[in-house]
Amino acid sequence: MLLAAGVGAGCVREAVDVASAAALPAAVEAGAAGSENGGLAGSFEGVGWEEDPAAGGWAGAGPPLFDRFLVKVDLAALWASPLWASIELELRRSVTGPEACILELAEASSSLTLRGRLGGDGGELLASLRGSFSEEALLECRQALLADGQHLSSVEIAGRHGTGIVPTPPGGGDLIVAVGPGDWLIGSRQAITAALDSPARLGDAPQFSALTAGIAESAFQLAVTAGPGLAGAGGSSCLAGSLPDVLGLGIGLGLGDSLVVAVVVELRTGSGAQAMGDCLERLWRVAVPLLVAEVGPQAAADFEREAGEALSEVLEAVEFAVDGRIVEIRADVPPAFLGAVLAAAFRSDLSGTESGAEASFDPATLGLFDEQCASGESPTSCLMAAWVYEKGMVGDPDLSVAAVYYRLACEGREWDACRYLGERMLYGGDGWPEAPEAGAALLEQACEHGTAAACGRLAWASFKGRGVPADRERSARLFRTACEGGHVDSCNSLGTLLETGRGVPVDVAAAVALYRSACEAGSLFGCDNLGRAYRDGLEVEVDPVRAVELFGASCSSDDAFGCYELGRMVRDGVGTVQDEGQAIELFDRACTAGQHASCYSLGRMVELGRGVATDPVRAAGLYEAVCEHGISDGCVSAARMLRHGTGVAQDEQRAVELYRRACEDGFFVGCNDLATMIESGRGVSAPDPAAASELYGRACDTGEAYACTNLGRLFRDGVPARDPARAVELFGFGCEHGDRLGCLWLGRMLRDGEGGVQDDGRALELFLQACEDGEAAACHNAAWMVDNGRGAATDPARVGDLYRQACDGGIARSCAVVGWRFREGIGTAVDDVRAVEFLRRACDGGEAEGCNNLGTMYEDGRGIELDVVTAADLYERACDAGFSRGCNNLGRFFRDGTVVVQDDVRAVELFRGACDQENASACFHLAEMLDAGRGAPHDPERARALYGAACEGGVNDACAHVPPSSGDALASPEGGSTTSGP
Repeated sequence: MLLAAGVGAGCVREAVDVASAAALPAAVEAGAAGSENGGLAGSFEGVGWEEDPAAGGWAGAGPPLFDRFLVKVDLAALWASPLWASIELELRRSVTGPEACILELAEASSSLTLRGRLGGDGGELLASLRGSFSEEALLECRQALLADGQHLSSVEIAGRHGTGIVPTPPGGGDLIVAVGPGDWLIGSRQAITAALDSPARLGDAPQFSALTAGIAESAFQLAVTAGPGLAGAGGSSCLAGSLPDVLGLGIGLGLGDSLVVAVVVELRTGSGAQAMGDCLERLWRVAVPLLVAEVGPQAAADFEREAGEALSEVLEAVEFAVDGRIVEIRADVPPAFLGAVLAAAFRSDLSGTESGAEASFDPATLGLFDEQCASGESPTSCLMAAWVYEKGMVGDPDLSVAAVYYRLACEGREWDACRYLGERMLYGGDGWPEAPEAGAALLEQACEHGTAAACGRLAWASFKGRGVPADRERSARLFRTACEGGHVDSCNSLGTLLETGRGVPVDVAAAVALYRSACEAGSLFGCDNLGRAYRDGLEVEVDPVRAVELFGASCSSDDAFGCYELGRMVRDGVGTVQDEGQAIELFDRACTAGQHASCYSLGRMVELGRGVATDPVRAAGLYEAVCEHGISDGCVSAARMLRHGTGVAQDEQRAVELYRRACEDGFFVGCNDLATMIESGRGVSAPDPAAASELYGRACDTGEAYACTNLGRLFRDGVPARDPARAVELFGFGCEHGDRLGCLWLGRMLRDGEGGVQDDGRALELFLQACEDGEAAACHNAAWMVDNGRGAATDPARVGDLYRQACDGGIARSCAVVGWRFREGIGTAVDDVRAVEFLRRACDGGEAEGCNNLGTMYEDGRGIELDVVTAADLYERACDAGFSRGCNNLGRFFRDGTVVVQDDVRAVELFRGACDQENASACFHLAEMLDAGRGAPHDPERARALYGAACEGGVNDACAHVPPSSGDALASPEGGSTTSGP
């Protein structure tokens, strides 16, 4: 039944129909363990029985395929077999606790026979056990295995002493009866009574004679007789015609110099036997290559190394023969066959502990590993011992001892051991010393002997120049070798090289094909990259829904990168419903698993309050953490928060350190931001424009648009030398590559004719472009140009819209202009309420003219309740900021004693300061004070000169104090304002 056991679902449709007997040993075991009265509960799902959760077990689903069974084990032959060492290792590893007594009994046993029924009436199970142990030992082990509430009691059958297993509450139970020295029957009373009454020994029943004759020399035998359901189990395969003729089948394992596997099928007729033999042989020849492919090249290579023969050769050596009504199938396989299977299973189980999962181990099994490793006969035992010592499965981890065992296994040509030790020495960490050259040499050795995973690890070392010279072409060759050897993650890695053209010519189509094959073979990294391909349209049609499926599958398998990419798509609502809360969960999950880019994305969402409450302190911590792991974005974001004191105490020196780290790591945004700090002297001992210029240049040379704009600004301002033409060129590059400040500066230079070219039309285009991209200062400049008819016809409504847009973008000067335009009805209807609104925004934004003009609104009670106290405060704010009209208006209040103590001296001081700034109204008021001798000595000559200056400045009342020839300009309002310049 190798065919039935090996093919499995999905390999060969016809072969599935004869897979029934493959589950019999498991069914026997399950029935023996779970049946009451010693009977079997059933066979297996889909073959006469189906699982019935409501009934808590199995229920009949038609007539069973098989009726009776017999299992015979020659334990003495098994102990003497060369396979026993490997079997014992596996058993001692897996059988622990109370069940361990079974191993002690087994080693003292010589034979085991089981007989039972699979019928629908409850069936029966009877065991015969022979050995050199005592009855007390058997009973003690049986008691140890009993569930709570069961106990042993004395019974008597046919005059023989026995022990019953009585459940609580009572209701049946198993019996153990001694039938001779070292010979026990185990089963129900009915089955034991029948066996004692029968003259034939257990297992010698006539119905099994033909089925066991061909495998009599085997150490293990299984025989089953046909049941009523077998006739209809053939389906549409070539077996359908012969299954009704089957009387039964037997399986045997011979444990001599080689492992002999024999299968015997007895049929009613010779023609039926011939038809079945031809069918089975034909199916097997088809199944062999499929089996090899399903196992995979890596596992096949491991098998060949362990067993000494290729898996395909072992499978192809199976022989088929027909003798009368008997079909025989036989295969001789190397003695190491079972050892190879068990070693592979052991490695598979232990591979889960490589990530640091806790594991426990039986010290006795470790002793067996030590013993077999020391003998030099089992390098695999050395490898297993290395695992146990490294992971601390028995006591604390001991890496020095583990290293010794890895070396012993490696020297014994256990190439996986060379790989494991090489990986650890290559990178160090987790307590392993770092020895890159020695580690790479071990990987070379394992790779040369066909260990594909070692070739993959060596490829990374070659790519990074770790332990071996950096050689991307060799790295690509090694990844290809590993990929062809079945290491699927190397197929993915080779794909990344082909996608990016590192070490190989760019071939995106081939890369995507590798991602697909790696993903289909189980590589989560391959699925991640295939997801990228569908998301970005890399040689496939863009399919964000498929990308989400792939990322989701990887994430559900605990792949951190898959969770990160899925989080990005959920955050942005691409290929799925936008859900920032779920995105936070995915980023957090990936971050916790060590995906540092995900920690950065989590930090951004936490900082901005997307999907979670804003938490700048947590965001800053995440940025700092990812910076320490080489994510330069994190360094720059952490530096920005430290620079401005956002969520953390302001620390400009630390900000400079982080910007410098990002810059030195090649993240040129960091170079640009570092240059801005150095240029302004923040976080450093003194401003250093020359050093800033060098940093801007480095970043600009890599295409960093912001840095080119900043470098252009220095050339415009004469650092290190004034070069307007170069500044125009740099601003142009910055603008063209997405920096709106570059567009703003280029527009200013073209407007003003700096750099040799004056072009109002182009300047206005640039201002409008930057304004549309969100640069408020550009909106302000565009408004000024349109208001003054430069680059476009004057359009008051458009001017107002642009100024409002600039104001909304934070340009306080624009708010002041909008407020004045509403006050005076320029380009819009007079609206005092809105004038107050915009003037207040201007004043709050630090615009002195806005404070002064808002003061006039309070003083006049326009758009707001009259309040001269607030007006005085606003005039003082404007004056303190150097705005002459504010000083003039405040001077009036001190002169007249309006809400302040009248103070001519203070009034003269304020008028003089404003007059010195060429404020005509202040000059007029100062002239009046000097003419009258108020607040200062009477000075008619100085007063006459000031009257003249005020008259020339447009103060009509001043002109009456000077001869007519001195000027007749019109006065302007004290609270007046002109349209703001750029």
